[in-house]
Amino acid sequence: MMPTPLAQELGENEWTFAFKISTGTFDEMKTAKYAYERLTPSISYQKQALNVFINRLDNKIWPLEEKIDLEKEFSMLGLPRELLVSAIYPSYRKKDAFVVRLANLTKKSVTIDKKILTDVKIVNALEEEIVYTEEIQPYDYITLQMTL
Repeated sequence: MMPTPLAQELGENEWTFAFKISTGTFDEMKTAKYAYERLTPSISYQKQALNVFINRLDNKIWPLEEKIDLEKEFSMLGLPRELLVSAIYPSYRKKDAFVVRLANLTKKSVTIDKKILTDVKIVNALEEEIVYTEEIQPYDYITLQMTL
């Protein structure tokens, strides 16, 4: 849930839900990650005018002549595992910047390392800089604007 104190709900509400049975004690972060994976669509679309071989995607897939070795992991931020990345998108207001939205989906506050906050701006949804503590409250979000 995202805090929206001035919002109103109008009209009919519909929900979908799922059950997952597992062993061990209840873990809010595991549950949040499972829900995120379940609700994130894993499809993409390709616009095609005609369904002929020349336009099909399998016609474009060719083995590479030279194998490219990519790093298995790359990180610009070292984030606590208790946070979930809820969105990443190019900044609308600043060239060469990205906005990263982090969610704390647990009942405990999460502290962000001050080293992470030195190279970023903490902003609101309109990308206006705001004053924010290093602690993300339970079930709350923080939005970071990062310059590349």
